[in-house]
Amino acid sequence: MKKFTVLLLLFSATSAALAEPPSIRFNGFGSASVGMSKATVERALSQKLEQPPESHDIECEYFEATKGLSGVLFMFVQGKLVRIDVEKGKTQTETGIRIGDPMSKIKKAYPTRLTITAHQYIPAPQGKYVTVKSPDGKNAIRFEIDNGRVVAFYSGRFPEVEYVERCL
Repeated sequence: MKKFTVLLLLFSATSAALAEPPSIRFNGFGSASVGMSKATVERALSQKLEQPPESHDIECEYFEATKGLSGVLFMFVQGKLVRIDVEKGKTQTETGIRIGDPMSKIKKAYPTRLTITAHQYIPAPQGKYVTVKSPDGKNAIRFEIDNGRVVAFYSGRFPEVEYVERCL
């Protein structure tokens, strides 16, 4: 019985270590998808979402997970998930791109449907937006670049994925 318990604990620890954290897709994050209600996203992520103190707008609201997803924010418009922001942490896209990666990695991972434009606040030539459209053109992943490196990224539907100041 003692050996079984030790093996069970070892297996559980190994399984937890091998579990992949959720990643960003063109239309969602992990099992949460664009178009879901807040309650459905909470069920999909198995955790509650709370509003940060600075996010109080009825038409466009931001929420953050209560545990384990530091730096990931969820934008809801009229009660539906429309965008997921990654502002810090180790969250990555489904192709493995994360904050701190070089812009060249984006170009290699997404060789087509890529648009590079000037950043609204980071001066050229250092500041750029790299927007990659989904194959159906309905969604995108947008990377913010400073000095050739990813400093933030977000995914979701148009036009929200191109908003510069969260809900604006």
